[in-house]
Order: sequence, then C-alpha cells, then structure tokens
Amino acid sequence: GGESFSGISEDKTQASQGSSDYWIVKTDAGGVKQWDARFGGSESDGLNSLQQTTDGGYVLGGFSSSGISGDKTQASQGNADYWIVKNDADATTETMFDPEDFFSEVYPNPVQNQLMISMAIPASEVTIRVYDLQGKMISLPTTIQNTQAQINTTALPDGFYILQITNNKTGISEVRKFVKQE
Repeated sequence: GGESFSGISEDKTQASQGSSDYWIVKTDAGGVKQWDARFGGSESDGLNSLQQTTDGGYVLGGFSSSGISGDKTQASQGNADYWIVKNDADATTETMFDPEDFFSEVYPNPVQNQLMISMAIPASEVTIRVYDLQGKMISLPTTIQNTQAQINTTALPDGFYILQITNNKTGISEVRKFVKQE
C-alpha cells in the first residue's frame, strides 16, 4: 500500500481522485499483479497502514483532508481526519466507516461490579475478551442484549485490565483499558 499522486499509467488502473489517494496493489506469490485499487477524495489522503482481515479483504488506515467526494462518504471534521477503509478480497466492493461507528463507550471506569459496553453494532457480532496486565485471558460472566454487553467484574481483584472487542465479520479489534476498584 502507499500513496498515489498520478493519473492512470503503466499498471495503475484508476485515476487519482485528488492531490493524493490511498493506492494498494495485490500480487500473487510470484509477484504478478492480480489487481490494484485506489481510494480517495478531492483533497490529500495518505495511507499509513494496511492489514489483511479474516474475510480475505483488507482494512486500510490513514488520514484524509477530503470532504464528501470521490470514495469519501463522510464530511471532514477539520484539517486531517483519521480515515479507515475496508475492502473485500477482490477489491471490487469497499465499505468506508468511521471508527466511532464501531464501538461507542465502556463505562464506568473505574468499575466495581458491572462493566458496561455500549456499541453501534449488535453485541452478538463481537467477541469480548478481558486480559490482566501479564496477558492472561480472564473468563468473566457476560450478558449480551442488542448493542449492549455487561461484564460481571465482581470476582476480579482490584487492578488494571485490558478489554479487547473484536468484530467477528472483519476481524478488527478495539482495545480499551479499565480499572477494577472497590
């Protein structure tokens, strides 16, 4: 992955949307190009990282200075915003989303008995894991209803913990820290 400042040339199959765009190229094991894809709006967009997801697609992360234009479906919130793009394995269908649409909030923090997770997607579509600071996974009773999850933290000793929430469809995770304090 990287940035593209050019129009269509050589092996690039899509013209630029703005001054710079996200551009990714998929190759086979022998280095032969399978496809390329461009994502961008009317201004400067810069790709910083990409990761293959469990569905064979890719999630791309970077910045965008573009408003609603080209592939960008959300208004700019200022100078340069974080921009996340998710595409399918063949790059023909892409989904753009705002990280704020993924998980909403974790509360209360510090927690005594019940940790609440309020999400923008159904809680049944995620896997929730709690880890101690040594990385050991801790099994805790969890209740799921609609877009809410409630974790019973009564049995946890006071201390710091890591909460990992993974979208089962995309493989994308959000990691949060919380404190158990009586």
